[in-house]
Amino acid sequence: MGLSNNPNDVIPIPKFKHELDPSTIDGVDLIKEAQNERLANKTTTAPGKLYVMTELEKEANTPQINRQKLSEPEIRFATYMLETYGDNYKAMARDPKNYYQETPKAIRRKILFYQKLYNKTDASSSMDVS
Repeated sequence: MGLSNNPNDVIPIPKFKHELDPSTIDGVDLIKEAQNERLANKTTTAPGKLYVMTELEKEANTPQINRQKLSEPEIRFATYMLETYGDNYKAMARDPKNYYQETPKAIRRKILFYQKLYNKTDASSSMDVS
């Protein structure tokens, strides 16, 4: 290429947006042209293997199994705290068995999750962070 006093004269910068767009060459929009070709080549055929579609729809409509669960130490922690302190989450946070030093709000969240999964009758009681 060589040396030049003004590189903008040698390689001009495009001034218009359509000059920057690589999909248009000489004013012809290549993307629209490709779409028109695909539409022209598209034939209307009946979909094959309808049994696959019906099986997939049936599988999608079946109810999913709840796969959430707590580990054994978390279950023991939640039952111990509930039996010992009831609804007093601040006292639970100060308990020596709170090894991970969880806050009252984090303990409350764990206990509510435990009650939702295992103790459906106690979950309806109002829980207060106090």
